[in-house]
Amino acid sequence: MSWLRYWNLSDAGMSHVERALELLRWAAPDHHGHILRHIEGVQYRWGQGCGENAIACTAGPHGRWIVLTSPPETTPLVELAVTLSHEARHHSQDQFGRFFVVAHRCSDCSSPAERARDPIYLILPRFRGHPEQPLAAV
Repeated sequence: MSWLRYWNLSDAGMSHVERALELLRWAAPDHHGHILRHIEGVQYRWGQGCGENAIACTAGPHGRWIVLTSPPETTPLVELAVTLSHEARHHSQDQFGRFFVVAHRCSDCSSPAERARDPIYLILPRFRGHPEQPLAAV
């Protein structure tokens, strides 16, 4: 279990987020660690609180919380893992440990140019190849 807090997620939704984090821990440990260092929690808002076409957001009024606009329990595991990692990359720390928002807007994360800004999309094929393997022991 992670140290993230959850708000407005069902038990199944929390479990699915935990499985997505476990997938990241196994397949992309740097991305997993980044989430745990920079994100406070995950919440679900029924498609509200983010941009018109967004599937998730963070920063701004949400602080260091990831806001999911689709129920996490119905989001495919790999897509949820990538979304969590991508949203966490909007946050970082300077050499003094102060948190700051990474200055880029994700206006269309489906475009190749936008995806090239985030290394999680480079390892996406590896996730798709073995999405359940690291979860067998869970």
